[in-house]
Amino acid sequence: AINKEEAHMLRGYDAGAVDFVFKPFDSVMLRSKVAVFVELHEKTLEIQRKAIVEQTLLEQALESQKSRLEAERALRAAEQRQEAILQSIPVCFHARSLDPPFDARFVTSGIER
Repeated sequence: AINKEEAHMLRGYDAGAVDFVFKPFDSVMLRSKVAVFVELHEKTLEIQRKAIVEQTLLEQALESQKSRLEAERALRAAEQRQEAILQSIPVCFHARSLDPPFDARFVTSGIER
């Protein structure tokens, strides 16, 4: 920075400056400032990488949920079609649970429940 006046520094900050180095400068202080800015830049890049990964995971989860919901809808539609077909056939069908007490899971209207 050429001018150390507060008004000039404020204009610099308004323009996006975050720090100033005045001559003569101390090399240790300059290295320290540069190290801080390098670290900030690396952290910014890491945050951006994590945001991309999180966005990708979110999109995958949403796609998976969408696929699951579509599969559930298709299954319900198939079950409804199957039941309609079975109910329309003039034969009695029934299905029972595999586990005791072996409750009826499906019974056509020809069999009393």
